[in-house]
Amino acid sequence: MKTLYLRIYLTVVAVLALFAIGSGWLVQRHLAQERDVAERMVSERVTAWAELIQRSLPGADAPPDEQAAALRDWSQRLRLPMALDDANGKRIATSESFERRQADERFVGRIHSIHLEDGRTLWVLRPGFGMRMRVEGGGMERLEQRFEPGPRGEPPPPDGPVMIRGAPPWYMLPLLPPGWIQGTGLFVVLLVLFAAVSAGAYPVVRRLTRRLEALKQGVEQFGAGRLDHRVDASGRDEIAAVASSFNHAAERVHALVRSHQSLLANASHELRSPLARLKMAVSLLESPQAPGVTPEQRERLKREIHTNIA
Repeated sequence: MKTLYLRIYLTVVAVLALFAIGSGWLVQRHLAQERDVAERMVSERVTAWAELIQRSLPGADAPPDEQAAALRDWSQRLRLPMALDDANGKRIATSESFERRQADERFVGRIHSIHLEDGRTLWVLRPGFGMRMRVEGGGMERLEQRFEPGPRGEPPPPDGPVMIRGAPPWYMLPLLPPGWIQGTGLFVVLLVLFAAVSAGAYPVVRRLTRRLEALKQGVEQFGAGRLDHRVDASGRDEIAAVASSFNHAAERVHALVRSHQSLLANASHELRSPLARLKMAVSLLESPQAPGVTPEQRERLKREIHTNIA
């Protein structure tokens, strides 16, 4: 019986594991596709911005200070970290936001170079996706990057991410590292859900097999001689149907045994009187000196014995 409930439980767990693995693979694949689409959109947007900036920047023969001022102005308007090199690869200007992020290894893979028609090179830091959670000063802070103008047409705030203080959404865990949804975080969540469902499935499977164990014990007690024992047949499932069938069969067997016992009792009563008469007749025949027994009576006793035996 223990093997049965373990097999049922392991089957449920195996199905859940396959479902979790398949779901995780599909979700991860969907996220990868969406990320590729977003990357292409960002690249196209950055390229369009570069063309706009190229038409708005002073020419390559303009003074470097004028080019630097124009670059910083567009960087502040678009809230986009940028840098500009001349045709020889010499740095002309760099925005403050680009300087801060250029030394950070996390932003190295997001630096995108665009070659302008006049030979200059424009370096742009592509915007990131999603939002990051971090703890500073004992409180949760949400950092998100916005690239649209401020409300009512006001100029956007200074370069860098916008700091919004307040409680995080209920579905965000404070201890998750940045970028968890793109990496192993998804599989961690699926693993937690899998463990929770597995733990919840165990009592259900155990309750099912516990009823089978109770049915087995009831059958063993009935087989041991307790013919009046019945099992619990409550419920509407297959186990209850088997228990009800067993109770009906046990009732019929009990009735047959009672009928057999009654038949034996009646047969014993019917045989007791002739046997007593035979015993008396045999005792009289064995005693030739029995008083008051005539030869005719002896002959009648012999015939009666033959008749009863026959």
